Amino acid sequence: MKQSAYAKLVGTIFALLALFHVCRLVVGLPIDVGGWAMPNALSILGLVVAGALSWLGFKAKP
Repeated sequence: MKQSAYAKLVGTIFALLALFHVCRLVVGLPIDVGGWAMPNALSILGLVVAGALSWLGFKAKP
């Protein structure tokens, strides 16, 4: 796999992950991990991190 194709694939995966975080924040979907309710602040952090990694993946040049 070429480096540019890999970067686009990784960018797409992180974009989907960021989209999941946006949907969770808009809909208010609760997530429980081992009986612990994950707060929305973690989804905001996840959105920022996944969005930044997605942007870097699409911006990467071979």
